[in-house]
Amino acid sequence: MKRLFDHDADTGVTEIFHYDELTGDAHIETRQDVAPILDRNKFLANTDEYTKQGIKNEMWHYAHIPIVVQLQWLRKYGPEHDPMRKGNEKLLFRLLNDPEWRYLKTTNKIHLAR
Repeated sequence: MKRLFDHDADTGVTEIFHYDELTGDAHIETRQDVAPILDRNKFLANTDEYTKQGIKNEMWHYAHIPIVVQLQWLRKYGPEHDPMRKGNEKLLFRLLNDPEWRYLKTTNKIHLAR
Protein backbone atom coordinates (compact mmCIF):
# COMPACT_ATOMS: atom_id res chain seq x y z
CA MET A 1 0.00 0.00 0.00
CA LYS A 2 1.20 3.50 -0.74
CA ARG A 3 -0.38 6.85 0.03
CA LEU A 4 0.50 10.48 -0.46
CA PHE A 5 1.92 11.61 2.87
CA ASP A 6 2.76 15.24 2.10
CA HIS A 7 3.45 17.64 -0.76
CA ASP A 8 5.16 21.02 -0.42
CA ALA A 9 4.27 23.18 -3.42
CA ASP A 10 7.07 25.68 -2.63
CA THR A 11 9.90 23.13 -2.76
CA GLY A 12 8.23 20.58 -5.01
CA VAL A 13 8.98 17.87 -2.47
CA THR A 14 6.49 15.01 -2.29
CA GLU A 15 6.54 12.36 0.41
CA ILE A 16 4.84 9.03 -0.17
CA PHE A 17 4.12 6.60 2.66
CA HIS A 18 4.72 2.93 1.81
CA TYR A 19 3.49 0.05 3.95
CA ASP A 20 3.94 -3.65 3.29
CA GLU A 21 1.07 -5.49 5.03
CA LEU A 22 2.85 -8.85 4.76
CA THR A 23 6.07 -7.80 6.51
CA GLY A 24 4.85 -4.78 8.48
CA ASP A 25 7.66 -2.71 6.94
CA ALA A 26 6.98 0.98 6.40
CA HIS A 27 9.02 3.78 4.88
CA ILE A 28 8.58 7.23 3.43
CA GLU A 29 9.80 7.93 -0.10
CA THR A 30 10.84 11.50 -0.85
CA ARG A 31 10.59 12.80 -4.41
CA GLN A 32 11.47 16.14 -5.95
CA ASP A 33 11.61 17.36 -9.53
CA VAL A 34 15.10 18.85 -9.51
CA ALA A 35 15.15 19.87 -13.19
CA PRO A 36 14.04 23.50 -12.56
CA ILE A 37 16.68 23.90 -9.83
CA LEU A 38 19.46 22.44 -11.98
CA ASP A 39 18.40 24.54 -15.00
CA ARG A 40 18.52 27.71 -12.89
CA ASN A 41 21.90 26.71 -11.43
CA LYS A 42 23.32 26.20 -14.94
CA PHE A 43 21.92 29.55 -16.06
CA LEU A 44 23.44 31.37 -13.09
CA ALA A 45 26.79 29.60 -13.50
CA ASN A 46 26.97 30.88 -17.06
CA THR A 47 25.92 34.44 -16.23
CA ASP A 48 29.14 36.39 -15.79
CA GLU A 49 27.45 39.44 -14.29
CA TYR A 50 25.85 37.32 -11.56
CA THR A 51 29.18 35.73 -10.64
CA LYS A 52 31.10 39.03 -10.69
CA GLN A 53 28.50 40.83 -8.60
CA GLY A 54 28.56 38.16 -5.90
CA ILE A 55 32.34 38.01 -5.67
CA LYS A 56 32.54 41.81 -5.66
CA ASN A 57 30.32 41.88 -2.58
CA GLU A 58 32.58 39.26 -0.90
CA MET A 59 29.75 36.74 -0.90
CA TRP A 60 28.18 34.79 -3.67
CA HIS A 61 25.57 32.14 -4.17
CA TYR A 62 27.88 29.17 -4.70
CA ALA A 63 25.31 26.37 -4.99
CA HIS A 64 21.68 25.45 -4.63
CA ILE A 65 21.32 21.88 -3.39
CA PRO A 66 17.92 20.23 -3.78
CA ILE A 67 16.43 18.69 -0.66
CA VAL A 68 16.50 15.17 -2.14
CA VAL A 69 20.27 15.49 -2.69
CA GLN A 70 20.74 16.69 0.89
CA LEU A 71 18.80 13.64 2.09
CA GLN A 72 20.85 11.35 -0.16
CA TRP A 73 24.09 12.73 1.30
CA LEU A 74 22.74 12.43 4.84
CA ARG A 75 21.96 8.74 4.29
CA LYS A 76 25.35 8.12 2.65
CA TYR A 77 27.58 9.95 5.13
CA GLY A 78 25.47 9.76 8.30
CA PRO A 79 24.54 12.58 10.65
CA GLU A 80 28.07 13.05 12.01
CA HIS A 81 29.62 13.52 8.55
CA ASP A 82 26.64 15.13 6.82
CA PRO A 83 28.13 17.55 4.25
CA MET A 84 25.45 20.12 5.15
CA ARG A 85 26.46 20.11 8.82
CA LYS A 86 28.64 22.90 10.17
CA GLY A 87 32.23 21.72 10.40
CA ASN A 88 31.98 19.48 7.32
CA GLU A 89 32.69 22.22 4.77
CA LYS A 90 35.68 20.36 3.27
CA LEU A 91 33.46 17.43 2.34
CA LEU A 92 30.73 19.74 1.04
CA PHE A 93 33.10 21.63 -1.28
CA ARG A 94 34.77 18.41 -2.37
CA LEU A 95 31.37 17.10 -3.43
CA LEU A 96 30.35 20.36 -5.11
CA ASN A 97 33.61 20.46 -7.07
CA ASP A 98 33.19 16.83 -8.20
CA PRO A 99 31.99 16.63 -11.84
CA GLU A 100 29.15 14.33 -10.72
CA TRP A 101 27.57 17.19 -8.77
CA ARG A 102 28.63 20.16 -10.96
CA TYR A 103 25.05 21.23 -11.71
CA LEU A 104 24.44 21.97 -8.05
CA LYS A 105 26.79 24.95 -8.35
CA THR A 106 25.62 28.40 -9.45
CA THR A 107 29.15 29.38 -10.45
CA ASN A 108 32.00 27.96 -12.48
CA LYS A 109 34.51 29.00 -9.82
CA ILE A 110 36.12 26.41 -7.57
CA HIS A 111 36.18 26.99 -3.84
CA LEU A 112 38.74 25.17 -1.75
CA ALA A 113 37.57 24.80 1.84
CA ARG A 114 40.25 25.40 4.44
